Amino acid sequence: MGTDVTRPGDFLLTINANESENVTPGYWNHCAVFAGEDRVIEAQRDPGHVIVSYLPEFWQRYPKILILRLKSPGSPALADRMVQSANSLVGKDYRALVSRFKRLKRGEKKGENCVTVVRRAFRDAMDEDPGWRLPDDVAADPRFVQIEGK
Repeated sequence: MGTDVTRPGDFLLTINANESENVTPGYWNHCAVFAGEDRVIEAQRDPGHVIVSYLPEFWQRYPKILILRLKSPGSPALADRMVQSANSLVGKDYRALVSRFKRLKRGEKKGENCVTVVRRAFRDAMDEDPGWRLPDDVAADPRFVQIEGK
């Protein structure tokens, strides 16, 4: 259940099974972009960069998943642009906390975390930076509707 209702451009928010791995403050601690064809784009500390995961494996990895979809009437085209943007980040280095602290965006060592992946995808599609810093910020955004949760 759930893996059959995801659409390209949906955002997936999760909670780790192991509470000790929940280092992000708030309820939700990870987010990703569903890219279609059973592909999920996410930034992961291990292996240390933005990766493409297989949706059924992603679905099994987390005990709780929230699916968010844009409410916007032009959402199919916007969703395509979000997927294109997220795809362009695959292979970029991972950098913890970069979404929370602006000073980490400067300097030689740049990178992405899970929030910056979905934030950039949204920004590139909507021409507007939503300013999300945590997965909970994404979950609270009124421009999305909850489709299904696990």
